[in-house]
Amino acid sequence: MFAQYYFIVHLNYGLRASAVCLSLSFGCMFLCELGYILASKVYKETWSGFKLNSALSNWSIFFKLGIPGVLMVALEEWCFEMMTLMAGTLGSVTLGAQAIVFQIQSIIYMVPLGLFTAVNIRVGQRLGAFDPVGARYVYFTALTIISIVALFTGLPVVLLRHYIPYMFTSDEEVCSLASQLLPMLLLFQFLEGFAVSTF
Repeated sequence: MFAQYYFIVHLNYGLRASAVCLSLSFGCMFLCELGYILASKVYKETWSGFKLNSALSNWSIFFKLGIPGVLMVALEEWCFEMMTLMAGTLGSVTLGAQAIVFQIQSIIYMVPLGLFTAVNIRVGQRLGAFDPVGARYVYFTALTIISIVALFTGLPVVLLRHYIPYMFTSDEEVCSLASQLLPMLLLFQFLEGFAVSTF
């Protein structure tokens, strides 16, 4: 984020700098994860090394589980992209307001995302241990926690809806429209939380 700001604002490299910085940040994340795995040796308990026959077996199960997950995530991303493209046809004010709402949504979604991931892992662990009652308990406990997290991340946006848009622009029309749209994020947080927790 700081690199993007520096390259775009101070060095005036424009939009290309944003793409380069994003790619570099993904590369850094990969290197950090790889460094952690190699330094901590966590793989030694579960991985005995690369075996070509094992790597090429049971792919049907992998694809049976993986393809629906990929399609689900891709469909969500495609819908967001189509929404942005359609907003662009409605004029600059609508596009500006939609961009503000989308950025705020992306930020507040990051808060519960880790929780959603943890819930899915815990449910998977319980099911893997042949404990469906424990998995059900984890799931329903998570729904309660997700509701609380959605409230605490979405409610401030609703309460500050007349001020948040001015962090992005001084255009009164864009800010007015964005402030009308921001309350919908509270409902979005709840519905997205429940949807993600059922992955």
